[in-house]
Amino acid sequence: MQIQTLAHIFACPACGGGVRNEAHGLICEECAHLNRVTGNNVLCEAGAVQSEDWLRQQTESIDRYSDDSYEEDRTLATLFGNFIAVSLDRTLPVLDVGCGLFPDEPSYVSDLALAAYIGMEPIPRVVERDYLCLVGAVAEAVPLKDGTLGAAIFSTSLDHIETVHEAIADVCRTLAPNGRLYFWNGMHDPHLLAEAKSFGNIVNRSHGWRKVARVLGAPLEYAALYRRMARTRRWLAEGRPLDYAHVRYFTTETIGLAMESYGLEIVRQLLVPGSNAHFIEAQPKSR
Repeated sequence: MQIQTLAHIFACPACGGGVRNEAHGLICEECAHLNRVTGNNVLCEAGAVQSEDWLRQQTESIDRYSDDSYEEDRTLATLFGNFIAVSLDRTLPVLDVGCGLFPDEPSYVSDLALAAYIGMEPIPRVVERDYLCLVGAVAEAVPLKDGTLGAAIFSTSLDHIETVHEAIADVCRTLAPNGRLYFWNGMHDPHLLAEAKSFGNIVNRSHGWRKVARVLGAPLEYAALYRRMARTRRWLAEGRPLDYAHVRYFTTETIGLAMESYGLEIVRQLLVPGSNAHFIEAQPKSR
């Protein structure tokens, strides 16, 4: 998708009006607000303002999300792409809510042959991307017109959104009839985390001397995991944060209730064996 094509479905973050494509960016035809364009980045500086705590949390996470090792293992991302491919309408634009800070398309969409892919990243950092990205835009106020998207993707981003009910409602506003939402969430059930971090590390993510070291150190690792499982279970019950990076924490018991509270109906779901990755295809209940 090119900038001039995006202009047809873009809604000014300042007033919601339509825009025209000019040399320096997308100019609102109603309030004359300029949404600057740098490369493939559309700077949505007039979007919704989040709380100071949320902004600080996201800023502190930048180094973590831009590290090359963050998506070094693409196995789960490829599986998520395959999950999406089963039912995705590729003829309509697809929005990726929280696409990340990397220059290339995420591996869960790179093989989908989409007619139009739009990233949306709330962290206001400009990256030389090979795809269009709405930089600084948040899911609570998506700068796109009603009914323009075929699908929206939340790839491990749902648990980072501050006011999730507002976000889901606004994303659903942008969906065309029969539009779908695809979620990849990390489950925080203690036993799933233990399986992913222990046996999975030894069998699937260790080779050579690292595998030998993990096997020899298994008793110590299992003891540490057992302690962590007990702490995680206790903190989940108390509603305490498990880390600094997430706003909320889903488990296999709560994810369905959460989707229902967002006004969504689950069409398909998959818990990836040997991991805590959970995929969902959903649609608004009202459709």
